[in-house]
Amino acid sequence: MDPVEIALAVPIRDGLVLVTQRGADQRLAGLWEFPGGKIEDGEIPSEAAGRELREETGLQASTLDPLTIVVHDDPDTPLRFHVFLARDPVGEVCTDGGRPWDWVDPAGLADLKMPEANRQILRALRWRS
Repeated sequence: MDPVEIALAVPIRDGLVLVTQRGADQRLAGLWEFPGGKIEDGEIPSEAAGRELREETGLQASTLDPLTIVVHDDPDTPLRFHVFLARDPVGEVCTDGGRPWDWVDPAGLADLKMPEANRQILRALRWRS
């Protein structure tokens, strides 16, 4: 089975990282995550990451720098995450559906309850910092 291709943006502003909380009606409800979603047909990963960032948070990234690619064997289907850093995104945070969000010190990210695939992203983020 081919993996589902997903693009994520890791927004960083003033040294803090934006995370959002998954809604009660979503799989893995209540866990914290980075903005992102499925890459649409014809989209390249960086375009998808920028689109998902806008749709989920209202923020606009002027640049998206590749951070890592993570392959995760989800129990239902394999996932491939294309992860980008969105430094100094502009705009005010307005999450889709009014989901909770927070700007977190990178050192505090490991203390959040996040999907297992995000742990590899956190390691890459520590290496890049």
